[in-house]
Formats: sequence, C-alpha cells, structure tokens
Amino acid sequence: MKIIVRVFFVTLISGIMMILLGVSMGLDGEKLDQFFTDVESFGERIDLVIQEPLQKISIDVDYKHVILKYHEHDYVMVSYYNKNTDQTSTYIEDHTFTFIQKRGSNLSGGLTYKYPSQEGYMLHVYLPYDLVIDFELRIDHGYLDVETDDVMHFNNIYIRSDKAMITMDQIKANDVSINVYQAFFGMKGFEIERLSIDAHDNEVTLVDGHVDRLNVTLRDGHIEIYAGSYNMIQGISNHGMMHLIEVDVNNTIDLTSESGEIFVKTSQTKLIKASTQSGLILVYVIDTSSYKMNFSTDHGRIDVNNTYMGQSFTKNSGSLDMILTSKDGHISVNMSSAYYLPV
Repeated sequence: MKIIVRVFFVTLISGIMMILLGVSMGLDGEKLDQFFTDVESFGERIDLVIQEPLQKISIDVDYKHVILKYHEHDYVMVSYYNKNTDQTSTYIEDHTFTFIQKRGSNLSGGLTYKYPSQEGYMLHVYLPYDLVIDFELRIDHGYLDVETDDVMHFNNIYIRSDKAMITMDQIKANDVSINVYQAFFGMKGFEIERLSIDAHDNEVTLVDGHVDRLNVTLRDGHIEIYAGSYNMIQGISNHGMMHLIEVDVNNTIDLTSESGEIFVKTSQTKLIKASTQSGLILVYVIDTSSYKMNFSTDHGRIDVNNTYMGQSFTKNSGSLDMILTSKDGHISVNMSSAYYLPV
C-alpha cells in the first residue's frame, strides 16, 4: 500500500512539474490541452456510407454521444471513432443496420497524463430527409441528441439507457418506448401517437407535446409535463412527483402515486382520476362547477375553491368527472385563476 501511495504522489508531482515547465516555455492553454488529450488512440474518423435501403437502425454502446441529424444526401452515413481498445461491430441484416461498440480494458497498464478526447466519443448518424425508419438505442452512459431545424420523422423508437442524458426534440413517431435508469429524459415539440416511459430514479421533462396516449411508470424521480395536447395520460409512481402544468387533455387523466405529489393544471378534461397513499393532490381546472366530484381521504383534508370540505366530499352536478382519493394526504381543487406553481 505504501508503494502505491508513493507512486501516486511521485506521478502527481511529476505531472505538475511538466505543466509548470510547459507554461514557462510559452506553451499556451490550447496547445497544453492538445498535449493532454488522448487523440492518437482513437485514430482517424471512420465515415461509414450505407447505400442499402434501411428500415431500422440499431445502436448498442457503452459510452457515446449519439447525434442524429439530417443531411442532403440519399444515403445514411455513420461517423465515429474506433479506440484501439474498443470492440466494434457493424453489419446489415434484414434491412437493419446494427452498430455495436463496447469499451475494452486497457491492458497496457500504467499511469497516463492524458484524458479521453470528447470528439472520440461522438457517434454521428446522418439521415436523408425522406427516410422514415425504426430507431433503437441501448446506451449505458453518454448522451443522445437530435439536431434538426425541421421535424425528424420515425416509425417506432425504442430507447434503453442507464445513466445517460437523452434529449429528443422536434420528432414525430408512431410508437415510442423509453426505459431509463438514473438518467435524464427530455422531449420538446414532438408529435407521437403512443408514448410509453418507464423511469427509475429519473428526471423526465415533456414540453409542448402532442400525444394520443401517454403511459408513465415512475420509480422515484419526477416527471414534469408542460403545455401540449394529449388525449389520455396514465401514470403510476412509487415515490416520485407527477406534475402536469398547462396541459390540454381531452379524454382522461389517471394518476396513481404511493407517496409522491400529484399536481394537475389542465383544461376541461372529461375524467380526472388521481389516488395516493400519503402524497398531496393538487388540481386546477378552468371551471370547477363543470365537474361531478367524488373525493375522500382517511387522515388528510379536502379543500375545494379554498373552502374546507372535511374528509369526504361529493358533488353530483356537472358534465365532467373528477375522482380523487388519498389515505393520509391532502386534496385541494381550485379554479385555474387561483393557480400557483408548486415548490
């Protein structure tokens, strides 16, 4: 153990001396950064041109920054770097292009002053504007971004991620299935028929979406849905928060939480149904008089339009329905004019 500690401190001191020596000899910051960046091990960039007609792209990587974008050509091009320790495989089968890259271990051992090049971890996927495909991504760490000035079209999308940052803005698709763990998932300006999200200890943000049916399963973490229009939203949460803010839901909102907060601010939805064991339920609608109401709580309190209603409240008039239940938490329903953003 003492030998390892001595080697570490000798290496650290030597590195600091090299930096000071470089600066004293007039080495600027950019050159210094280039010196400490591991570029050589990635080699030259590989541009893989795919002329065959594709119906699906499947990517399976340990750590990458995956970027989807359009280009003006009639073929798909995949640009990437292959580190000398990476295990990379690419092939086409049944009109599906598959890209697999797993990081290998550094068998050379020893200590190095160099850190990995961020460009070396880039994986660019260039698509023709008129190509509509299935997209599948499995990524352990890293990023996914969609870079387009227009809407990017897909048939179906499947993403499974551990500890990655997934951002998919301006997309249109039929079925989208998301399975993420300890990651960030965000979408903005999207149009999807069926969206399914299974998130464990995640932050999920949906902004200005247009979805026929949204299903969310949340284990810890939280989901926030801002603006947009939905036909149906169904959500189940263990301990996470579910916030629907300025969302236009035509048919049904059905949310169930064990202990997380449920917050809904919507237009005149036909059915609003929410239940929780110990979390708080807050609902804001344009006109509370339009709703039949069936509320109950065992140990909490019920407030309607800032008026205390006890622990059970029923209202039979109205053309719409609202059913809210809580065992230990509070229930509060108000007009949109009394809206405040929950902390």
